[in-house]
Parts: sequence; C-alpha cells; structure tokens
Amino acid sequence: MELRNIMTFLKIAETGSFTRAAAQLGYNQSTVTVQIQQLEQELGVKLFDRVGRHINLTEKGYEFLGCANEIARATQKAKAIAQKDREASGLLRVGTVEEFLTPTFNQMLKLYYTRFPGVEIEMHIRRPEAQLAALKAGELDMALILDRPIEGDDFIHAWERRDRAIFVTAPTESSASATPLSLEALCALPLVLPCRGSGFRDLFERVAEEAGCRINVTVSSNHLPTVKYLLEEGDVIALMPEYAVREELRAGTLRELAVNCPEMTLRAQMLYHRSKWVTPPMQELIDLMACYRGLNL
Repeated sequence: MELRNIMTFLKIAETGSFTRAAAQLGYNQSTVTVQIQQLEQELGVKLFDRVGRHINLTEKGYEFLGCANEIARATQKAKAIAQKDREASGLLRVGTVEEFLTPTFNQMLKLYYTRFPGVEIEMHIRRPEAQLAALKAGELDMALILDRPIEGDDFIHAWERRDRAIFVTAPTESSASATPLSLEALCALPLVLPCRGSGFRDLFERVAEEAGCRINVTVSSNHLPTVKYLLEEGDVIALMPEYAVREELRAGTLRELAVNCPEMTLRAQMLYHRSKWVTPPMQELIDLMACYRGLNL
C-alpha cells in the first residue's frame, strides 16, 4: 500500500474535492484519480461517493479514515526520530476574528514564532461562518472563533473558553454609580458596538429587540485599538469582550458600567476539521494556547 496514495486520500477527505486535493498536493487531477483507484483496489472497497460535484466518504471510507490518520501520525513520528533536534516547520493557516487580536494574544503569537522560526503563520481575519466553510474546504488548518458552541461531528474542539461581554466607559463620576443603568436608558446613549454579524453584536441586538429598545449606535468596529481610543477620548460606552479590556479595568483607565440586562456570553473556540491530520505546527499552537498565561481555560 503506497503511502502517497494514503496521503492523497486524506487530502481529498479534508478538502472534499479531487480538484482541490490535486492543486494542494501539486498533482494532476488524473494522478489523484489513479491513486484513489489503486487504493480502492487494494482495499477492495469504495472510499468515495460522487453526488453531482460533491465528494462524500462512504461508510467504509469513514472507517478507513481513522486508519489513514494513524498511518500519517506514525509516519510523522518516524520522521521525527530520524531528524535530530527537529523543529516544527511549514505553513500554518489560522483563521481568527478581530476580537481575538488582543495584546495578550499577540504576545502568545510572538512567543510561537520565536520558538518555531521554521513555521510560517498565515493569519486570515474571517467571520465564524466563513472560517468553518474554509475548514471544510481545506483552506484553513485551524480556526479561532467567538460564537455560540459549534455542534456536530465535523470539527474537533482543540481548545475553548467561555467569554462574556461587558459595557465599559471612561472612569467618570457618573459611570461610578452603583445603581445599574436600565437597558432602555443604555440603548439611548451613544454606543460603540462590534460590527454587524459579530457574535456579541448579534446577542445584544436580540436582547434589545426582546425588550423593545432601539439602539443608538455611534460607531461599529471590531478593531480593538480603535474602540479603546474612542473610549479614552470620548463620552461613549462600548460593548467589549471582558478579556479584551481586563488590563484597562485593573489599571482603572476604563470602568465596567453596571447595566440591568441579561449576561451575554459566547464560546471562544479553536477548531480543526475532523479529517485533518494534526501537523506538528498545529499541535504546537494547541499546546501553547492551552498553557499560555491569560489564554488558559
């Protein structure tokens, strides 16, 4: 059984396409077709079903997927033994949302590329639904999203954390009041919100709609430095992920505003597709995310 045929099978399962697999592997599509035919002949089973332009794994294909991933992992371990002082290398394609790009995350990212200079990190800023589609198409290796919990068997959850959004403002005498602001009064004030389509923006709009409140949006932005500048320079209130302003709250440069409304929480999640073989660069990022101060569960 040819290892290259097995690796081609894994790439097709990852991308859901013979054409995309051929392009990513640098093969002609006819070569990919022949490799899968050889593999199916050796195994005596059909691995893929064609439904129009779509490629789906057969039941036997799903069974073989686990074996193929084990072979790929064993092959990588064998290569690691043969390479003394091996370092993670290659391309790591990571999708994320702007809300993740905090100073703490940037410090973690710097630590990653300092430790593993042989890895090229390719960051893609995309909304959660676009990231999930890219994972299914094999266009991303991993995704960092902030959304409701992703259900189903398509994705592996490598890391996750529960995050809440809070309303913050400059530390003025009025913002120091212990009496919670009503939701109706809050919505009438000049607000800085995440852009439409963002998880916390959608949550807040649903809360306001259910209460019959109309929101007075001054600025919409997912760019955290811009939002923080507006907070420091103007008399505005911003809806922010708590983790993004934790240092400012501790330093007293921003203050959480007490608001009488339901708690708004989402799940920060690092995902990869279940058919994706976990490469050394991916595993190093998973390990770092799990243990780095400020990003741990």
